[in-house]
Formats: sequence, structure tokens, C-alpha cells
Amino acid sequence: MSWLIDWYQPYLIKLEIFSKLEHGTRMCLVFPPDCIVRIQLAIVKLMDVDTAGQTIFLSGWMRHYWVDPRLAWDPADWGGVTDVTFKKGTTETHGIWTPDVKMIEAFENWEKIGDPDFTVYSSGDVFVSRAATFKFPCSMWVSEFPFDNQQCTFTLGSWSFHGFTMDVQPRRTGGEYSAVA
Repeated sequence: MSWLIDWYQPYLIKLEIFSKLEHGTRMCLVFPPDCIVRIQLAIVKLMDVDTAGQTIFLSGWMRHYWVDPRLAWDPADWGGVTDVTFKKGTTETHGIWTPDVKMIEAFENWEKIGDPDFTVYSSGDVFVSRAATFKFPCSMWVSEFPFDNQQCTFTLGSWSFHGFTMDVQPRRTGGEYSAVA
């Protein structure tokens, strides 16, 4: 019988969370000074380096981390459950605010998963990871080819919120801030 309670508690938590959300409200408009989204780009494959066109094409995972206080609960009230997963492609994810972080300089940007899974923690922390590809400009100096090193910079930011409404920051891992894993 405990398996039924283990399954049922996350379901009840999801119902409780949705009862607290106002349909159509965006977290950054409700909590603007505290709307911080931490980003990490985990590069999976460098698909193309075009020295003539001065572009880079890569694929990876855009990992998003933020806190939405409206999604928090007390684990003691819910059988010790500390996290729930909202499944992609279901109505479960439709009420959760999602940051619209993009690579600003990208010529081409494809998110391969339209509705990813969301992991929500009892603290209100939210994690989502999306597979994506990016093609963006990169000034390259190949005078020392094949022993040259290239450094490409890019900007990750919100498409619809300015920096005073939503602050996009690199994720901190191992005591250091890094936007790229």
C-alpha cells in the first residue's frame, strides 16, 4: 500500500501547486527583483567550425535553474517528498513559468525539445534542460594554424525581459561561475 502513497503524494503536490498559480501570470512580473535565472550550456558536439565564414555551429543542452516561490511546499506536510517531476507534453507543465533565454548573437537557434520535463523542488527551485543547437559568429585568427587557439564569446539573455526584470547569470558549479560546462 505504501507504493500507492508514494505515487499519490507527488500528484497531490502538483494539484496544490497549480491551485496557487494564477493562470497567465509570469514569475518575473510577480517577483521582479528576485527573478534570477542561472544558465549553463553543456556542449555535446562541435558540429562545424567555418573559418572562412567566421561561424561556429554546436549542439548541447541549455540548463536553466531558477526559484519560483509559488511552487514551494513543506515536505513535512507531504510525506517527506522533496521534489516532483512535471512531464513534458502533458498539461502538467503548462502552468509553470519558463524563462525565454536565448543566445543573442545566434544566426540559427533550434530547441529540439518543445516541452521538456521540469523538476520542481520543495524550496521552489526549478530545473529544466533543453537540447538545442546554435550557429553564431566567432572572429577567428588562423595565422598560426594548426596550432592556433580560438576564443568565441556569446551572450545568453532573455528575449522579452530586460536585465532589471530578469537577471540571467552563469550557474555556479564547484565554487566557480561558468555558463559553459
